[in-house]
Amino acid sequence: MLFTLLTGCLLWSQEAPPIHDGTIAQAIADVERAAALHRRERYREAEQLLLGTLAVLGQHAPVEYLAAVNKLAQVYQMTGQRDQELRYRLLAVKAAEAVQPADPALIVPVLGNLALHYAGNADMTSVAQMLEKARTLAADPRVVNHPVLVSLLMAHSEYHLQRGEFQLARDKAATAVRIKEQAGLTGELELMGPLHQLARAEMELGRWSVAERHWKRSLEMVRLHRGKDYPQAAGIFIPLATLARLQGHTTESETLLREAERIAELSRQPYARAVVHHELANLYVTSKRHAQAAPLFRSSLALTAGTIGTRNAEYANCLSDLAGALLELRKYAEAETALREAIQTAEQLRFSTDPALLPLLDRHAQLLQKLKRKAEARQVQARAQALRATGVGNGSGQTVDILGLRPSR
Repeated sequence: MLFTLLTGCLLWSQEAPPIHDGTIAQAIADVERAAALHRRERYREAEQLLLGTLAVLGQHAPVEYLAAVNKLAQVYQMTGQRDQELRYRLLAVKAAEAVQPADPALIVPVLGNLALHYAGNADMTSVAQMLEKARTLAADPRVVNHPVLVSLLMAHSEYHLQRGEFQLARDKAATAVRIKEQAGLTGELELMGPLHQLARAEMELGRWSVAERHWKRSLEMVRLHRGKDYPQAAGIFIPLATLARLQGHTTESETLLREAERIAELSRQPYARAVVHHELANLYVTSKRHAQAAPLFRSSLALTAGTIGTRNAEYANCLSDLAGALLELRKYAEAETALREAIQTAEQLRFSTDPALLPLLDRHAQLLQKLKRKAEARQVQARAQALRATGVGNGSGQTVDILGLRPSR
């Protein structure tokens, strides 16, 4: 009912009681106050202020109304209220399109933000639709190389990343970073998101030292502007720990993971703790401690399921890694159950040609060989070969966007 009332504020009749200029000015000032509260992570107060501005701004100040709706969507994103976030992302698109004369600088970023929301839900079909809808607008000379393009570029990068098109993903993210830098938006946390996206793409391309440099730059920004306990820092320590593990620096990797876990516990981020447990388990697997790894994999799965659900890449990846540990422990039946669920989850997530399927299929074929089920193993191997023939490559399996993980409510 509340949402119906809010969306209706653009359609109020001309017979509505007049609103004085002072009331409009106060509402605009409240949006600014809410933005300041948002920066200080006082989300509930920001939400209340913003909700109080919508009726006034929707009738008399369409651009400021759009700003309020956008900020509300950000509040709901940061507090994990994904359904509410989606409502306000959709409302922002309608509000931007209602502004006359039409302004691509208003429409493009809200389409990009909506596409990023869909990407966070692994809904790549909707992402593709938003990218197509924005394609002509994004080519408008008024927005080319403008910071309003960044959210759209980030969504485009994620789209390519999840399709296994890592170089294209890297190029889109690099363009987003370049636009921010050229606009002088290098203070605070302006570059953190684009740098993180660029680092993920570089990691999938095997350019680990480049990825590490980008993540360390992001970490410096966080420490400088928000302090060592800022919640988002956990999402930087985790991929840095992964890189350390892949390079054989196990002690460094565990130190980084313990710091990520400390921050996650301090800031009450069970979804970040889930990824920490997953990566700690992978670290134990590296040192052949499979019996110690299995409980950590299960803990990660439970935390993930309880906070962001089971329909996501993190859950599928962890199931696959658990299966690998169980395989080494010769618990073949449990391993196959975990692998089948991982494959089913990956199939449901994005694309039939998803690169995440390749390591899952390879592991399943390996298991079937051990079980002497050679005919089934050949079928799975044939499917993996067909997938490789499409040009999809094996990623590192680390494309989960930890900065984007939020609990469902």
